[in-house]
Amino acid sequence: MINFFRRIRRNLIQDSQFYKYLKYAVGEILLVVLGILIAFQINNWNDKKENKKKELSYISSIIEDIETDIEQSQVALEQLNQTRKGLDSLLLELSSEEIYLNSNKAYSLWMKYIGFEDFISNDRTLQLLKYSSGFEFITRKKASDVILTYDQNIKNYKFQSELISNILSNPQLINGVFDVISLEKSIHDSIPIPLLTEDKILLNQLYGNRKIWKMALNGATSYLEIVHESGKQTKNKLQEIYRIKDE
Repeated sequence: MINFFRRIRRNLIQDSQFYKYLKYAVGEILLVVLGILIAFQINNWNDKKENKKKELSYISSIIEDIETDIEQSQVALEQLNQTRKGLDSLLLELSSEEIYLNSNKAYSLWMKYIGFEDFISNDRTLQLLKYSSGFEFITRKKASDVILTYDQNIKNYKFQSELISNILSNPQLINGVFDVISLEKSIHDSIPIPLLTEDKILLNQLYGNRKIWKMALNGATSYLEIVHESGKQTKNKLQEIYRIKDE
């Protein structure tokens, strides 16, 4: 094909048909430019098609992560509600005068309800989007908005959860009130084990902590309920935007 065009050019030049050669040359240039534009457009179409595949892949992965979050947050909510109910018994016990002489029951309740089932979001895809410029592939603003709102709800819960952890990270206060060693050895015995102190300041610190703890638990429950409901709404919204059906 190249040799064919070369022969045409050579013949036109040899025949001194300059203007015909000029027209031919311009036509040849236009054909080359047109070919480049067509190749560029095809490449652009391929890039858009590939980006759409990546976008759908990210969204599908986020939906899978959120489905896991919905299940795990439900379990954590049930545990939190049980802890809150048990905490009422603990607070009542710690408020009674009896614990000065007998701290067995109070300590038993304390150790039973001192922890809770924490919720950790399965945010691997979201973190990938945030730290690898993956959000560039999310072309639909409604999708990115709902994803970021869900992420913020998780951050709010984490803050409340960390507040509880900070409250519970002071074992010196507990060890200063309870005879922990004796209690752990005879936790199931009926022999009364008195508190180590009747210091009102120290006891008020312990009581103050448990009040803050209850407030923190209530806050954590509220924020986790928001995460749970937000997860379901985010999943439904993304499925609606991208027309994805449950398998």
